[in-house]
Amino acid sequence: MKKLLLILLLALALCSCGVSEEPIPEEPQSEPENSGNSSSEESVPEKTESFEDYVSGDFVVLKAEGKSIYEALEFEDKIIVYYVEGGIEAFDTLTGEKLYGYFLGDVNETKAFNFTKTDEKEGFDFKVLMEDKIVYLSSKDPEAKEEIFLPENVIETKTGSYSMHGNKIIWSSADGIRIFDFGTGSEELLLKNSIIDEKIKPIAKPVTDKTYIIDNGEECSFEKPRFICSGRKVAVTAVSRYGLYWATAVYDLENENFDWAYSFNEMLVDDYPIKDRFVKIGDVYIDAENGSRKTDLDNEPENAGRSYDFEIKDDEIEAYIMGVTENYLIIMLCKDEARCYCLIEYK
Repeated sequence: MKKLLLILLLALALCSCGVSEEPIPEEPQSEPENSGNSSSEESVPEKTESFEDYVSGDFVVLKAEGKSIYEALEFEDKIIVYYVEGGIEAFDTLTGEKLYGYFLGDVNETKAFNFTKTDEKEGFDFKVLMEDKIVYLSSKDPEAKEEIFLPENVIETKTGSYSMHGNKIIWSSADGIRIFDFGTGSEELLLKNSIIDEKIKPIAKPVTDKTYIIDNGEECSFEKPRFICSGRKVAVTAVSRYGLYWATAVYDLENENFDWAYSFNEMLVDDYPIKDRFVKIGDVYIDAENGSRKTDLDNEPENAGRSYDFEIKDDEIEAYIMGVTENYLIIMLCKDEARCYCLIEYK
């Protein structure tokens, strides 16, 4: 018997039981074999007695179909998962029973790149950002659905290049960051690519002491615009044509100026918004409101430092982390051809 005490800090691991954060090799999440289908030929078995016999602890088996989980959201007494194959299903966190489900289109076909909670529209509490539209949904009412189709010039840009807050949408185009108001129908160029040399480079500070910046005068452009701080600011990435210069900056929409900018090496990755307020570059969290840098746990996921007991009594069972929410961890258990999803609550 082997006992696991799992503690989530920056990463989660169940190393002694073969747990990995990587997707299962034979069924990668990014390129599902059964693209476009609402169900998989290789389904999770409905009978999970074998797993319950060899796994103990405080966990719930989700009555889920055999699909690959893309993202998961937690709402009160339910977990909502979005599958790579396109289905959305809600499960009771106490019993694991399926509450409802519907098909929203294969992730690869719709080019969905964001599945997140939202309070932008009354009656809706989560949304999916797709290549050509934003779909607003409700965890309380599975029949509620509203689609906002994007302007053609937004659709023509690459996937993941836009963000929406309220009636306004921003995206990266060939000449910079553009903004469109659905209420007035007006569009304007918010940030020109040409201002990077004038506005970003002079104020950009290295994110770490070891940051080495190469700037040989290459033409730069803005990428990955995101609304942040309740829509009052915009976070953007500036990058040169051949990737020799990288920087992240926050632009104040009301004051029409950049609050701050940090440059970083290309081997680091920037991510934002985190909790609608923070920008992450590598391991450093930057407060979008004031530009201060932090690395302590108060800016980590809300379940940081929390733990649970979970015991696998069969060395042949492998486990993979498929989703993390505020209070739960979703684990896929595998043995031979049998698989099932488990919901484990943090203590």
